[in-house]
Amino acid sequence: MMRRSMALAGLLGAVAVLLTAGILAAWMWPEKNISAQESSMKQGSVSQGLEESSRLEESLQQADSIPLKAEPDVAADYSGWAQAENGNWFYYRTGEKATGWIQLGTVWYLLSDNGAMQTGWQWYAGNWYYMDNSGAMRTGWVNDSSKWYYMDCSGAMMKGFIHDGNGWYYLDAEGVWQENYTDAEVTSSGRMIRIENGVAYVDGILIANKKYPLPKDYAPGRLTDEVQAALAEMQQAAAADGLNLYVVSGYRSYEYQGQLYQNYVKRDGQAAADRYSARPGYSEHQTGLAFDLNSTSNSFAGTPEAKWLAAHAQEYGFIIRYPKGKENVTGYQYEPWHLRYLGKEIAQAVYDSGLCLEEYLGIASYYTNE
Repeated sequence: MMRRSMALAGLLGAVAVLLTAGILAAWMWPEKNISAQESSMKQGSVSQGLEESSRLEESLQQADSIPLKAEPDVAADYSGWAQAENGNWFYYRTGEKATGWIQLGTVWYLLSDNGAMQTGWQWYAGNWYYMDNSGAMRTGWVNDSSKWYYMDCSGAMMKGFIHDGNGWYYLDAEGVWQENYTDAEVTSSGRMIRIENGVAYVDGILIANKKYPLPKDYAPGRLTDEVQAALAEMQQAAAADGLNLYVVSGYRSYEYQGQLYQNYVKRDGQAAADRYSARPGYSEHQTGLAFDLNSTSNSFAGTPEAKWLAAHAQEYGFIIRYPKGKENVTGYQYEPWHLRYLGKEIAQAVYDSGLCLEEYLGIASYYTNE
């Protein structure tokens, strides 16, 4: 439309120039040198030019008032992208216009209710997303107006402490990275998260889950003395009830966890492995505060030992770290054999709450990067 308007405006300008030339000619050559017939012809030409100019201007206004098509015309069997005259892009599946989120290959796009492809910041289902100029959803770091934001692997803008796979960063309430931030983050339950030497603590409780990893060099080397003492006390109490509890997997280094995880991925695929095995740096076994007892088979659930642990572990400072029905919160399947040491007071409080540790502390557990 802009080119059409410019072209027509040029024609109007040309008419104006011709009219001006006629007026100048009448001034420069007085009427006494021109016959009455010539004068009448000249006046008629000027009048006719003015009328033509008026009609041209009217047709220009009418042309500019014609709206550009808001949607493209596509064949009934067309599939793919199509651009409307107003510049908006639409995606069609066999002639049907798509709306909402669509995935093409590995790329996600967000289409409005009327099907128009969205770009820039978009608010959707309680989260901010950033769609680049091609409409593709961005993940990872995004720079907008000289400010840095971080979008998790689902595209949602993050806030608070985040780990991008290389290091810790703090994003304020607007999602903007704040350099050299040393204060704490407040969780949804009002607790304080601090990062100390690359390790996340919530109200002093060391956290290692899918969102809060440990540094590669965090290596206590074995279960801590406090954990071993509490474990021995619990084993004695279980033995008094005729049960035998023993550790089948205790401390694991970053490197060893990586080997285990890769073996599981090769055997079952990454999606399945992520349900029962932590990626290196994200395992509680690396903390020296957690261990697996007796068997890591699902058949352990329902055994006398598993029932005893579910009822009494908190009395000795332990919790069943990945309880039944909490997979969507913890990020792991039910593991009645996996215990985490918190100390008797906190373990009892978590047990009494009926919550898993993430719910109790008000934190999330999901991989923010792939």
